[in-house]
Amino acid sequence: QKAICANGKMEKLSLAQSEVSTATANTEYNMQFNDMALSEVAKKISKKFNVEITIANEQAGQCGITGDFTDRSLEYSLQLITEILDVHYSQNGNVITITGNGCK
Repeated sequence: QKAICANGKMEKLSLAQSEVSTATANTEYNMQFNDMALSEVAKKISKKFNVEITIANEQAGQCGITGDFTDRSLEYSLQLITEILDVHYSQNGNVITITGNGCK
């Protein structure tokens, strides 16, 4: 979202997708992936949410993910991964383990 102040009044507006992309480019908040390996996606999610993610099946870590996880919660991001790939996750505190075959 963005705020505009004019004539002493504050107005809150939603950002267009192109504005979000521009504002988050090359930052840890840029969570747009285009056929990026699960292992790399996991590293970015780990950094953004300050969690440790391990992938039990090395082959699953090579599976590609395409999607926009920008402005999504940790739980929602992990759920998207389980819908994209044949994997499941479990969380114990700040440690997340991803298991499964990976590529569908």
